[in-house]
Amino acid sequence: MQLSLRKLSIDAMLGEIKRRNRLIAKLNRRRAQLLAKVKQIEEEIKAGGGEVKSVAVAAGRKGSAGARRPRNRVSLADAIHEVLTKDKPLSATQIEQAVVAKGYKTSAGNFRTIIYQTLGRDKRFKKAERGRYVLK
Repeated sequence: MQLSLRKLSIDAMLGEIKRRNRLIAKLNRRRAQLLAKVKQIEEEIKAGGGEVKSVAVAAGRKGSAGARRPRNRVSLADAIHEVLTKDKPLSATQIEQAVVAKGYKTSAGNFRTIIYQTLGRDKRFKKAERGRYVLK
């Protein structure tokens, strides 16, 4: 409900501010209780040998709320370039394993698909045979 401030007296405005402050305090207390419950559930998941996923991942959204993307010293294309050679074709799975082994960090659930996109977009790579890539 949007109030028109022009029609309110100072006392009414102060009352509205107090009401909103109480509501915010109540919501913050409720939030703290819910976070405590979530923490307890996460501990139960870990105790059962499970993995705790972020809220956004569990909900199926991309880019987890509050999570930061891993930072790498080189781009994915440059990391692939370091791994590939001109004479030995590699599959996307082999490229993925080699790039990760060299220290490239990713949080992507579909990293192989991202590798395929990078291979198709970058002119430094060419398809040697079906599903295998080399440097140009």
